[in-house]
Amino acid sequence: GYYVYRYYTPVFTSVDLSSVTKLGTDAFAYCRELTAVKLGSGLTAIADRAFMNCAALADIDLSHVISVGDNAFAEAGLTEIHLPACTDIGKYAFYSNLNLTKVTLAEGIKVAEGAFSYSDKLADADLSKVAYVGDYSFAFTALTDLDLSAAAYVGTQAFLKESVTDVTVKLGEVLTDLGDNPFAMCRVSAFMGETVENFNGKDYVVLTDTYDVSETVRVIGGSLYRVVPNGLELITFAPLKDQKTFTVAGGTTRVSEMACAGTDVTYVVLPDTLMAVGHKAFYACDNLTTVAFSSSTRPLCLGMPNLVGKSLRKCPMIFMGKVSTAGRPLCSILHLP
Repeated sequence: GYYVYRYYTPVFTSVDLSSVTKLGTDAFAYCRELTAVKLGSGLTAIADRAFMNCAALADIDLSHVISVGDNAFAEAGLTEIHLPACTDIGKYAFYSNLNLTKVTLAEGIKVAEGAFSYSDKLADADLSKVAYVGDYSFAFTALTDLDLSAAAYVGTQAFLKESVTDVTVKLGEVLTDLGDNPFAMCRVSAFMGETVENFNGKDYVVLTDTYDVSETVRVIGGSLYRVVPNGLELITFAPLKDQKTFTVAGGTTRVSEMACAGTDVTYVVLPDTLMAVGHKAFYACDNLTTVAFSSSTRPLCLGMPNLVGKSLRKCPMIFMGKVSTAGRPLCSILHLP
């Protein structure tokens, strides 16, 4: 049932649920002394917050579980998680499991918003079969090898880091949508694809930094863009080798939140099609000296309600870390003819 043992429980250290087929919301939430739980094969769904804040629970067999509810194991003490049959992981299901180091996920699984966020020791997870990567789902984890070849969606700041971190990323042809920079504060090398060129009657496979990942996702000059009805959105600036100057692709109408965050870019040129710049788009770009607009009007700054409608010149959030005491950017803002 719901809330059965939450707060008012005796001091459980172990529970045998091998005959249970349904577990209620909050059933064992905040049982902080609980160290052992036995589940039977008939229990395939873990309810919302069922074991939330079971801080001493280090291990549990979830091999028969098909779905894990929102916050089901948030702030628990799990060290490894194996979900070979699971199809859906709810929002913040394993949030802040501070001892978690390894996760095994089933083919086609959907991982919802914040599911493993703030599990800062999580460094081992094969994501190559994950179909949906929700917003902030692996934010502030230690993952650096991201094979997302089966993902149709990769969400906003899904792999956000606390500080700039080297990360490798592999995308697949099934990718159809992206949130705002999933790889914020990740040092990502330019995305590269393969194309076939013919020379003297023989075909050769060569690398290219401009190609279509799918009909709705493109790589232009190594950086990642999303196709939108009125043009393009810059999702992730991924510099080519030694690239310090970045010209945002023509037709781009929006720069996503944290699109260039943590990069070494020094000079940025924005196109005349640009209408909006997302929150912290150039956060921690410590070497940035110049942003040039090839338009007579500056784009709007999005990201915080009180800043909507203000120009980039008046928006210190764009140049976080490079703002004077007067609230003005320390880098130059130019207009190109």
